[in-house]
Amino acid sequence: MTNFRKKTIKDVDVSNKAILLRVDYNVQDDSGVLLDDLRLRESLPTIKYLIKNNAKVVICSHRGRPRGEFNPALSNLPVAKHLSQLLNQTVNFADNAFGDVTSKTISSMSFGDILLLENIRFYKGETENLDSFAEKLSEPFDLYVNDAFGASHREHASIAGITKYLPSVAGFLLEKEVSILENATKVPEKPLGIILGGAKISDKIRILENLIPNANTLCIGGAIANTFLLAQGYDVADSLVDESFIDAAINCIDLAKKSNVDLIIPDEVIVTVGQGAENLIRTVAVDQIPAGWRVLDVGPSTIAKFRHSLQDSKTLIWNGPMGMFEQEQFAKGSLEIAKMIGSLNVPTSVIGGGETAAIANIAKIKDQVTHISTGGGASLMLLKGDPLPGIESLMD
Repeated sequence: MTNFRKKTIKDVDVSNKAILLRVDYNVQDDSGVLLDDLRLRESLPTIKYLIKNNAKVVICSHRGRPRGEFNPALSNLPVAKHLSQLLNQTVNFADNAFGDVTSKTISSMSFGDILLLENIRFYKGETENLDSFAEKLSEPFDLYVNDAFGASHREHASIAGITKYLPSVAGFLLEKEVSILENATKVPEKPLGIILGGAKISDKIRILENLIPNANTLCIGGAIANTFLLAQGYDVADSLVDESFIDAAINCIDLAKKSNVDLIIPDEVIVTVGQGAENLIRTVAVDQIPAGWRVLDVGPSTIAKFRHSLQDSKTLIWNGPMGMFEQEQFAKGSLEIAKMIGSLNVPTSVIGGGETAAIANIAKIKDQVTHISTGGGASLMLLKGDPLPGIESLMD
């Protein structure tokens, strides 16, 4: 078990302090009603700890990509209302993320109060990571707490820049996310099984290079499997492939052989032609993909093969869908993989990536797996073994 190498809120005195708590509340709403509050619920332990320990809690988050301009559709106001319900306590709202009026509001808060700032990405200084912006943002506060794992791969002012101006520690969610993902990748209980999917092989090659030497079984699906099939001489017809990564795929196949890793690629796929109308979908072996057709999901035989190869795993990591899961007729592979992971009873099962987490939630397996990560890009970077700016800038 690796130890979390940064200070957390338990390592510092938070009482009677004004605290800037950075979270990731990048959630969608429909007419002011949040569609998914997982990220809010995951932040509650940190907020409750700070309130219990008599701190002023000022919460900072982004929503969407407003590109430095005010956009009422991306306001944090509906988030403040929903968070009030979850905490059973009023969460006040500041129309501006910083400035004289907001500073006065913060200074007049009582300890134990909560304030949510307006969307931090309404200001260009945030994504440009301007020192002057980070310094101004830090002025009303005694301590900075990063609990925004899902944004910690960003070198933004409220993630990395602000740590130059305030003592900076991790919240409980950040600590949990990093500890679980680092343990699963660096010191896993073996056998370690990995399922990797998704559309872009460019995102996944470094994950493969990082994880193959530690793995026992590697199952590849999604569009990235097409490049591996092509590298092994299969004709994938009109399927999405990245020919510039064929050599990289061959290198991964060789690395798996050298590392004695069982590499499983699809032997049966779901293919379509035209616009995916019902009568133009077939299940075929990978050596029988018709000319002009394209692969959009893994077939039942592939899922069975994955299950058989992973059933003895003690640690299991899944990142990336098995097909074009946004369309119902090509979602079955991804949902079956989610249900399979839920049913295998693996001691440690970790699901990372935004799309993968969405599939796991649809499949309702949250209570059957160890951890579903709240961060897409951040969990990808950890799986690659890359440092995250939002974590590296915290106090050791």
